[in-house]
Amino acid sequence: MKRILVAAMDQKGGIGYKGKLPWHIPADLKFFKQLTWQHPILMGRKTFESLPKLLPERYHVVVSKSLQPKQNKQLVICQTIESALAFAEHYAKNHQKENIFIIGGRSIFEYFLKNHLLDGMWITHIESVYQSDTFFPAWDKQLWKKTQEVIHPPEGDYPLLRFCYYEPL
Repeated sequence: MKRILVAAMDQKGGIGYKGKLPWHIPADLKFFKQLTWQHPILMGRKTFESLPKLLPERYHVVVSKSLQPKQNKQLVICQTIESALAFAEHYAKNHQKENIFIIGGRSIFEYFLKNHLLDGMWITHIESVYQSDTFFPAWDKQLWKKTQEVIHPPEGDYPLLRFCYYEPL
């Protein structure tokens, strides 16, 4: 089972603005949906609260010290990253899923990067700059190798996207 970080960032590393994505790019949302469909997705409280609703066909594992612990068929709220990861791994194992997707936010990304807990990262590089107040954490690119890159050309007002997969060295 692999732990895969999934993020989209603009050219300055922006990933959020006022608790939401700074952009609405259909091709990026479609890629995220295809990638995470029917898999556990692990996130922090702010990322969870930014979702319009529970995402269909995904098991939401949320880290929060302020929300009440809860568990049902589509959601579990845990108080620590360690317990959230244990729930996600248990779910993945019981449902024969290959991946757990780590979807944010910044502090969750930072924890997984700092502690070398990732088996890979899918990063959408958005070839534009958006107003952002939250940025992807610093990461040592020398410890990662880009093994896949898919270019999605600009469409109308939407910028070029580079869907890149990185593996740790």
